Amino acid sequence: MGIKVEEPPMVLAGDIGGTNSHLGLFRVGHHHCRLIIEKTFRSKNYPGLEMILREFLRGQRKIASACFGVAGPVRRAWFSVAV
Repeated sequence: MGIKVEEPPMVLAGDIGGTNSHLGLFRVGHHHCRLIIEKTFRSKNYPGLEMILREFLRGQRKIASACFGVAGPVRRAWFSVAV
């Protein structure tokens, strides 16, 4: 019988703007976060955030949570940025 070792959770963070969208994937430890991967996308090259996230997260494991800063108003869980 083996011992199951849980990996620390992964957290996705992003700064979403009309010009660029910056994303980072972090592994969360007890007293720190470690950057695993980061990438900047030209926002105008994508129809929306979903496609940026699909490309960024391709091949990644399960994400425990996510948080985004958005340049513009958020209304009823929807946002729009000027491009």
